[in-house]
Amino acid sequence: MKKWSIHRAAAGAAALLMLLTACSAEIRPPQSDGSTDTTVSRTEGTSMTGETHTESTTGTTAETPLPADGTRVEGAALSGAVRLLGRYLWNEETQGVCFSFTNSGFELEFTGTRLDAEFGIDLDSLRGKLNRPFVNVYVEDMETPTQTFTMDALHKTVTLFAAETPRTVKIRVLKRSEAQSSSIELVALQSGEGSVLQPTAPAARALEFIGDSFTCGYGNEGELGQEFCTETENGCETYAARTARAFGADLQCICWSGIGVLSNYTEQGEHPNDAFLMKDLYPVTDYAGSGRLGQEQKRYDGQDWHPDAVVIHLGTNDASYTQRAADREAARDSFEAAYEALVETVRERHPQAMLILALGPASGEGEELYHRIEQVAERRRAAGDARVQTLLFAPTQEGEGLGAGWHPSQKTHARMAGELTALLRELVTLEERTDRGPETVKVVLAKEAEEWSR
Repeated sequence: MKKWSIHRAAAGAAALLMLLTACSAEIRPPQSDGSTDTTVSRTEGTSMTGETHTESTTGTTAETPLPADGTRVEGAALSGAVRLLGRYLWNEETQGVCFSFTNSGFELEFTGTRLDAEFGIDLDSLRGKLNRPFVNVYVEDMETPTQTFTMDALHKTVTLFAAETPRTVKIRVLKRSEAQSSSIELVALQSGEGSVLQPTAPAARALEFIGDSFTCGYGNEGELGQEFCTETENGCETYAARTARAFGADLQCICWSGIGVLSNYTEQGEHPNDAFLMKDLYPVTDYAGSGRLGQEQKRYDGQDWHPDAVVIHLGTNDASYTQRAADREAARDSFEAAYEALVETVRERHPQAMLILALGPASGEGEELYHRIEQVAERRRAAGDARVQTLLFAPTQEGEGLGAGWHPSQKTHARMAGELTALLRELVTLEERTDRGPETVKVVLAKEAEEWSR
């Protein structure tokens, strides 16, 4: 099979500085014992909203439209009114739905004149003004939000839609800031008498992204020299989100600023900064939310989540360690081994997905680690796993500028999305699909490419 790596020329000084300082946000795992036991405590934990709710948790199934007669929809009934997006966590005390990860949220088809949503927030997420959650609301137009809001109190009611006469509209609500900074909880939905709330159908395609601050959108709406804050972090306009929209795909992002495979961001080379790595974050449902709620960590089930492709964009933070290590080759060997172990974990979870092992914009040590990533991909293909490809994003281009903390700007994210979208379309056109039956099936290439392009 043709190798679809994209090689680029060496980057300039600005890109090098970006590599040295990229993803340098502090890794701040929530206070938790780190347990990955599948048992979740139902008697302990702090309410996301700071209160104990006693409303009913009996709801209808997702297949049945849920009429709202002017009363609240809450608890388990929320799963019958909306389609939950990304990874989410049920608050065992309030029965609300907690969203921590970038691009997690909910979507529904609403018929009526007005729909309000009540949100809650934990004290940890509320205290730091620079780290509060920011949320986008989309009505009909899934490209441009109708509003963006944040939380400045433990409770907040937001009008998602209002009209003088009844209308049927599609509404999507997405958390645009990252899990490390804060979480937010959907407590209830409120609509007028005669309204109908109904979950949307899943998209025909699904994409998963595993990454660091580049995937979070760290500083992509900020300017070079600005201090980081979640207000300038727009995960809904990253290369990942833009690529998903290009295919009309559902999206799941497991990302955390500063995180690595062997080492998180560090400014010393004596030892890797390995207290909390992607291997710790990926297997559990919501590390951040569980920690903030005081709930035990629960392993992610994901039985209904089957992405067509998984993009792993990690290595930038590891480069901050390997380039400073006394024995660089030994450090790179350790990175390669850790990366290969993560790829194996992802393949075990998604045996039929196309894996895209990506890095960049990068230069210097980042390109060295990309060569190690290529070796991982080559070994997997040699062992019979043909659905593994690599991608090195082009260096930052003249005129794109930089966001806060030397991170990619909106222009860079848009260009990266174009590169990834083009690669995915090529791969789907050329590959042999194996997920449509017990035997390898040669698909009709033109039809397959057309499906991805819609």
